[in-house]
Amino acid sequence: MNVADVIDARYRLERLLGTGGMSEVWLAEDERLGRWVAIKLLRDSVAEGQDRELVASLEREARVVARLQHPNIVSVYDVGRHNGRHYLVMEYVHGNSLRQLLEARGRLTEAEVVRYGTQIASALQYAHSQGVIHCDIKPENILVTEEGVAKAVDFGVAETVTRTMTAEQARDILGTIAYLAPEVIQGANADARSDIYSLGLTLYEMMAGRLPFAGATPAGIAGQRLAAPA
Repeated sequence: MNVADVIDARYRLERLLGTGGMSEVWLAEDERLGRWVAIKLLRDSVAEGQDRELVASLEREARVVARLQHPNIVSVYDVGRHNGRHYLVMEYVHGNSLRQLLEARGRLTEAEVVRYGTQIASALQYAHSQGVIHCDIKPENILVTEEGVAKAVDFGVAETVTRTMTAEQARDILGTIAYLAPEVIQGANADARSDIYSLGLTLYEMMAGRLPFAGATPAGIAGQRLAAPA
């Protein structure tokens, strides 16, 4: 995809916001409603490869997550396919990810940790009450608006990935296991408790500027989490 391309005669791509192992995210203008949105496009290798079950599951999950209405969860507006590529249209958040804030400042203030932590905990409590597990809470998946409101993004997507792919494939796509709960690392299914554990690690990093376990790689950190006290 390129700048100025229009998806389904509605979403005009403005600029690339980021890329991942499975998708790329674009800032786009919804020309029908006159608002900015974020569009996640599955890569051609996923859309055209042998992961049809994954694509179908992502679409089903998108419809589930679209029903979540909470001020601290990034809203899902639309889902579809354009030129063979599946896409997800989401609320565009003016601000930065928690990861970007940590990289710029090292750590956050106690007041910020309490404020953002309470907001994300509220989002998790609501999602869990609706039967949706996030499965991938980490600084990259928490966005902070210019007004200081924290919002969780990618609700349910990680659960779909781990449910429809092998453990090795899922880890490659999720990008990090540094925030996963020990039982998930050992192969158990994620549940609400796993999300809370991941939020706890994220809160620790927000306050201390580092994770409570040391390691040169995410796998090394995960190994410490299984074998040693914090």
